[in-house]
Amino acid sequence: MMEYKILGTLMILPTVCLAVVIVHHTWKTSDVFINMAILFWISANSFWMLLEFFDYTYLRGFVIIPFLLGFLFVGIFYYTRWKGNAKAGI
Repeated sequence: MMEYKILGTLMILPTVCLAVVIVHHTWKTSDVFINMAILFWISANSFWMLLEFFDYTYLRGFVIIPFLLGFLFVGIFYYTRWKGNAKAGI
């Protein structure tokens, strides 16, 4: 599958741009946190893919940063959900 490096690289920009647009549209809602997690995970996967394509595998350790940020945003999402339900008495 490594023969599709150019096609794989070209698909990154529209994918990340669409994730940014979705975050922008949900900016004032609680769903922004889950969409931020998705944005970070897409970015991490794209970064990892580029590292593999162009033989910069020694930088793979840095990919953990956006993955962990994604998990942090999922935690914030569920915390705000739980806190909102606790206030509502649910």
